[in-house]
Amino acid sequence: MLDDGALSVAVVVWVGDPVVGLSALARQDASGLAAAEAARLAQARPVPKGWSALWRVGQTGIFSEAAGNGEPARIVCRCRADAGILKHPVDLALGDGVDLAWAWRVQELPSGVAEDQVPTHDYLSIAVEFDNGQDLTYFWSSSLPVETAFRCPLPWWDRHETHVVVRSGTGELGRWLEERRPILQDYRRTVGGDDPRRIVGVWLIALSPFQRGNGACDFARIRFTGGGADVVIGP
Repeated sequence: MLDDGALSVAVVVWVGDPVVGLSALARQDASGLAAAEAARLAQARPVPKGWSALWRVGQTGIFSEAAGNGEPARIVCRCRADAGILKHPVDLALGDGVDLAWAWRVQELPSGVAEDQVPTHDYLSIAVEFDNGQDLTYFWSSSLPVETAFRCPLPWWDRHETHVVVRSGTGELGRWLEERRPILQDYRRTVGGDDPRRIVGVWLIALSPFQRGNGACDFARIRFTGGGADVVIGP
């Protein structure tokens, strides 16, 4: 007979700076875990200004802000066997003619196969969140045709999120590309039902935990435009 499995968890609550506490603990920690965590915190990069980690996914070190070197101000995304979502709050009436525009440079896709199943659902995207609890996420697929749309295959998300392919394949990787999407038109085509009334957030999403791969992407010039809207999200 096989023994039942078990998992032991220790939770440490710090009073004050956790780096100081971890450094003290590391002197008594033969496992090296405390030292490794202290080093991780010391190297952590601040979240880009105006953005915060989506609470459902939690804090992440995947995203950071960068500028210079002859390139535009940008949000840098580097994902390795990890997942993260950043959110920037928005309060904008949604009507015909309102578009989401952005520039991105995808350098490495985290999946080499179609991303519409749970075991392969690793991707990089930008998403629009609506006041009805739905969101549209625009992503670059390794192999699905452009304009393919599908509900998220993950539990809970399958009731809230719809994916839309805006680029496919590897031929344009490494290049800065400009995108513009008609939000309400895309919503009606892929989600349906009553129109949402307002846009309440824009997200940056990076997933690579399923196949344990790498994803690399930079985002720039994010804005809502058209239909009387001109909301710059940045950077």
